[in-house]
Amino acid sequence: MTSASSAEWSDHFEDLIRKVAGERNAQRDVDTMVAVMQIVRAANRISQDVDANVHRPLGFSIAGFRVMSAVYMGGPAEPVRLARLAGVSKASISSVLNTLEKDGFVVRERRSPDRRIVTVSLTEAGEAACRTATDQQLALEREWLAPLTETEVQTLLRLLRKVLAGRSHLTDQPPPAEEDS
Repeated sequence: MTSASSAEWSDHFEDLIRKVAGERNAQRDVDTMVAVMQIVRAANRISQDVDANVHRPLGFSIAGFRVMSAVYMGGPAEPVRLARLAGVSKASISSVLNTLEKDGFVVRERRSPDRRIVTVSLTEAGEAACRTATDQQLALEREWLAPLTETEVQTLLRLLRKVLAGRSHLTDQPPPAEEDS
């Protein structure tokens, strides 16, 4: 779907929502639905763009990048901690780590006297890939926010933090299982 047709679809969908809600005299509900739709739509499009143009070409998934970033920023860690930091489910962390290890981005070692505990570290290739991906992702993110002024970016950030804080009791849980790799 092209940007124009995607925008047209969004406008059409918004018109349909407004028509149905207008029949129920629920303007605030319409604005709420449209605002959430636009947040989700923007997040999905940015995520798809970054995945297709940064992560996949470098050989890993979004989940893989988040796990590598957690190790890169926080240092070697146990898989359970990485799942929490990276926002991936405990069920999928093993699969993500298997793929990253197979591809040479991470290693799992038994460093603790308790031989059941595994510590995940980045390899040199993993560190290099993480730095490259971070730089490339930031460039794409800048492009996405280029239409906004610096003040608008700060306002957007403040508003999104406010929205997220309102439901913070839900953010302690990892998201549902994702595509692994």
